[in-house]
This record gives sequence, C-alpha cells and structure tokens, in this order.
Amino acid sequence: KLNKKKIKLVSTQHGVNREINYTCDEGMSTWENGVCDLLFVNNKESKIVSEKSPFSKGTCKVIGTAEQLSSKKRIDLFLGKKKIFYVSTRISAANRMMLGGHLADYQKALQELKLVTNVFKKVSKKIVFKTYPAIPLYVEKDPVFEEVNKSKNLELLATSKDIQYYFKRMSLIITSRATSTLSWCILSNIPVVFINYIDQSMLKKEIITKLKKSLFFFNYSDRNFFSMLKRFLEKSSDEIYKEWKKKEVQRKIFIEQYISSSQKKKSGEVASNYIIKNELFKKIKIK
Repeated sequence: KLNKKKIKLVSTQHGVNREINYTCDEGMSTWENGVCDLLFVNNKESKIVSEKSPFSKGTCKVIGTAEQLSSKKRIDLFLGKKKIFYVSTRISAANRMMLGGHLADYQKALQELKLVTNVFKKVSKKIVFKTYPAIPLYVEKDPVFEEVNKSKNLELLATSKDIQYYFKRMSLIITSRATSTLSWCILSNIPVVFINYIDQSMLKKEIITKLKKSLFFFNYSDRNFFSMLKRFLEKSSDEIYKEWKKKEVQRKIFIEQYISSSQKKKSGEVASNYIIKNELFKKIKIK
C-alpha cells in the first residue's frame, strides 16, 4: 500500500549487533532495510553490513547514536559508593525458536552459574548482579538468581529498567556476548570487562584484536579464565581506571567504526535534516 501511494518508509537501527556479532546473519531477513526505503544507522560498519544483505531494499544513512543514550543525560541523585555491576545478557529462548549460538537455555544457565560460584562469590568486593530485562519463561526458579541471593557479597537487581539508569552507580561493568548491551556500556565511559563466549553471540573474529585494545577482554573458553578474571577484579579501582585510560585512543577509534559514528553531531538533527533535504515527506491534502 505504501508503494502504491508512493509513501517512503523510514526506519532506525534497533541496536548495535550486526556490526560485531558473528552469528548476526541468522536474523538477516528481519533487518530493517529489508522493508524500509531508508534506514538510519548508528555507525559506518552497520551501513556496510546492512547494504550487503541480499534482502536489502532501501539505502542506509549514518547518523550516529541518540544523545539520550549517554550516561551524562540520565538524572540520578544517587550519592552512595559506586559498585561493580555484572550486567547479564543471558536470554532464555524457551519455545520461541530464537537463534544466536549453539547452547540450550540450561547450558547457558550453567555457564553463568559457574561464573557466580567460581569468580563473583570469591571476590572480596560487593557486586551487583543485574538481570536481563526479560519475561520469565519457565515455572522453575532461576538457579543463577537463587545462587546470587545466597551470596553475602552479591546483590540481585532483578528489574526491567535499562542499565543506562544505573551508570552513575557503577565503578566497573562486567558483561558478555556481542549485543547492543556492550555498545551502551562502552559509551558510558565506565571501565568495561567483556566476556566472550565461543558458542553463543560471539564476536566476529576480525574485531577481537581491536576490542582487546579498547577494553578488558576475557575468553570464557580460556583454560585459566576463572582465576584470571578473579585476579583482575581484585585490583584496586585506581589501578583499573589507569589501565582503562591507556586504552582511550583505541576505544575512540573502535566507537567511531563500530558503535557511534559522527559523534560530534546530534543524530536527531542529522536525520531530520536529511529527510527534509531529500524531500521524503509527502504533503497530505486535507479535504
């Protein structure tokens, strides 16, 4: 109907994923530019990847990331001591047939349970465990959350509220999987620890080296993964921040290519000016 009436359909990128995720092609047929005439994307890499899709219909325009995603724009009156936050990206597939790797929900839960018992519980610091904002799909209690609740140094934050509302409470972020969550964490400019899995939402091989230079990188499959991560988390906040600052130049390069290009411009203005300049609005005559 839109085509018949010569009305253009304009869309925006849902989140950073196709740029960094090795398994992103599984959902290629659902990408926005498969149906829209114009897709506003966050970064240069997204434009390249999106336009290579065999389902591509429309063109892509890089506008950067929305300003409200910056932690500086969030109002938070919190004045307490900042803590380490583990931001979980574990999502249950249940019977929804969601692709994204090779593991069943039970196996994903076991991985995270090992992370809690072998690292987080043994660290002499308080850690906030923030759950992914998903609807529970099983009648059983989540074994990971149960273990967190039993741990003296861990605090379970089971909320659907977005992580951006908690950035000002964080001294360090630990997260995993190549999803948009990682990009928002990096944009917060809070030190980030990234855990890469080789069997689910894994990073594209060509960007692993770049990401290692940009943040604190750990492979779950490494032989001494648990001991190495625990040793790192026991470092002082000052020591971690100094190491984080050393990665600043490489991190800015990574952000420009894979997360938010054209950062000096407001994405909303860039998008609206492009629409107006190219006369994509159709004048409607009111009878």
